[in-house]
Amino acid sequence: MMTDYRLDFIGWSNLRIRASATIIETPGFHVWEVIWELDKSDIDHLDHQEAGDNAFKVDVVTHSGAKYNCRVYQQIKVPNAYAKLRELRNPMIPSQTYLKIIIKEALDRVLPIEYIYMPRKIRYSGFMDSYRDIGFVDIADIVNPVSARAIINRERIQRRPPMPQTVHHVGPMLDRYLQAAEIYRGEIQASDGSIAIVFGSQRMLEQLK
Repeated sequence: MMTDYRLDFIGWSNLRIRASATIIETPGFHVWEVIWELDKSDIDHLDHQEAGDNAFKVDVVTHSGAKYNCRVYQQIKVPNAYAKLRELRNPMIPSQTYLKIIIKEALDRVLPIEYIYMPRKIRYSGFMDSYRDIGFVDIADIVNPVSARAIINRERIQRRPPMPQTVHHVGPMLDRYLQAAEIYRGEIQASDGSIAIVFGSQRMLEQLK
């Protein structure tokens, strides 16, 4: 993930028959990327492929927390002003085929689910390339089952609260755990030092009165 950058579209691509993607430095935004490891001898070939773009290095953090200093490319031409992706106007709208390829690659590379769904909201042109069309953007149709399981497992792990080290850590953690906000009532310590964690809905407490 690149922090303080946003995804945007600008220019005209003969290959994509519409605007192509770029990154724009914008505080508070982030862009998920796929990291490729290449030999240094391949840099000239990559620069040739991305001819006309600015090449620079930026820190990219993976979902596991590892940090890499990566070479990225940015179009020389930048949008005049920030616009929500669902409100893009000519000449900033990409082709439908291009967006479908972005979504399929995000699925294949197991990017976070919110980033996979984000391109589905982008306004696009009606142009379709019959040679590269991957079909309607229905994740159920194009997702790889292995990728789907990996996405689900990762999302579960990321949303799982951390394991408390001792019972004394449970209370403060539950105070911050939204899923338990309506049933966690606190903790009680007995004279022998034992601690009870108290749960109960408002309705149950009213019945006990």
